[in-house]
Amino acid sequence: APESGADGNGFLSRLERARADFKAAMDDDFTAPQAIAALQELTREVNTLLNGETTVSKEVLTAINDTYNDLGGKVLGIVPESEEDAGSDARREAALIELLIKMRADARAAKNYAESDRIRDELAAIGVQLEDRADGTIWRTV
Repeated sequence: APESGADGNGFLSRLERARADFKAAMDDDFTAPQAIAALQELTREVNTLLNGETTVSKEVLTAINDTYNDLGGKVLGIVPESEEDAGSDARREAALIELLIKMRADARAAKNYAESDRIRDELAAIGVQLEDRADGTIWRTV
């Protein structure tokens, strides 16, 4: 059966309209609030579609996902590209913090306490709290 209405071609054309509204807002002197408003309106419509009685095709679900990734992710940077990417970002962040902790330990071992304190203070400024223990330094975000 051909798809129409809120499911299928009808919603695919709505996604294209959302892309056009978003692009128009961004082209108008990079008006991010209007672009985000276009995404919010689309989100209301997507929620209505997904919570409705109609079965949503895989094609439409893929198009919805692609629209959010393109506009919210690639353009605005507010949507992670994938959970895997978000996980790799967290791993990268943890590895960088561990590297800074090692650099701080090296500075302390060299009795360069000013550098050690600077690293601790810089980490604290971005919400990373260090706790020195007999078996090494642990960290947590605050």
